[in-house]
Amino acid sequence: MKTVREKIVDYCEWGIENAAQIHYAQVRPIPVKTPKRLPLVTDCSGFATLAYKTAGAPDPNGHDYNGQGFTGDMMRHGRKVSVPRPGDLLFYGVWPGHHVVVFMEEWHGAWVVCSHGQEIGPLRVLQHREQVAQGLPLEIRSYLPR
Repeated sequence: MKTVREKIVDYCEWGIENAAQIHYAQVRPIPVKTPKRLPLVTDCSGFATLAYKTAGAPDPNGHDYNGQGFTGDMMRHGRKVSVPRPGDLLFYGVWPGHHVVVFMEEWHGAWVVCSHGQEIGPLRVLQHREQVAQGLPLEIRSYLPR
């Protein structure tokens, strides 16, 4: 049986595989009742929320999956950590942040994340490349048991 963290990463893999049918727009409510219905329209925080919903994890927005939330809500919840584990969220910018990605894995010493910050995506990208595009500061938050 897969862990919640593995299920979050699985949703990211599903998103990457179906990127041609996943579009970027800041829409609310987040489509939490149909997280895998294609075509899908959502933004970065919506995509992360759907990954958590699909995995059976607690709502990182703190809204009990009512379809509301944004990057700033996510940054108010969870706990700061210095090293991410699969399924943790990485935020760019000071609160309320301007972008969030899902940590997927470490690969040859580099962090691999899933980013849905533009129409092209979700994408598998190396975190250091995403950081060049998004800038600092970087904050890592975990919503799951370590």
